[in-house]
Amino acid sequence: IRDALECDDVSRAGLAALVAFHGLWPAELRDLKLTDVHDQRVHLPDRSVPLAPAVRERLARYLAHRRERWPNSANPHFFIQYLNAPTTAAVTRIWVNRRLGFSAQTIRQDRMVDEAIAPGGDVRQISDFFGVTVATATHYAEVADRHPQLSDGSSS
Repeated sequence: IRDALECDDVSRAGLAALVAFHGLWPAELRDLKLTDVHDQRVHLPDRSVPLAPAVRERLARYLAHRRERWPNSANPHFFIQYLNAPTTAAVTRIWVNRRLGFSAQTIRQDRMVDEAIAPGGDVRQISDFFGVTVATATHYAEVADRHPQLSDGSSS
């Protein structure tokens, strides 16, 4: 993940930042529109997420690249590439995972586990932050409770 976050490939770094810092769903990465990112937040259909400074910086670099590479693209999606830049279609799941070099869904799940094992991990907060049901957030909290080695630093 660190390699992706620090990568010179600005689309990879932007995707990695959104999923690693904020746990966006893979579909949210694909469907994200240019107009969804403003006021230092990403505005999703079910929630609004304040963007961490490191994420804002990576997204700004990506947008500068996008404007330079495809200045006349009318594609409303945030992430584009050469095949969909002249269209209005979203990038594909395959493109997202290939660009990242790993599964976006796996990183999202790891991020939820990290939040569940954090001191004071709150089910309602996990639900709101990740856009999941309380039942799903409870599942992650229960997994963390059943596996205390996840939070004691003894696992790798």
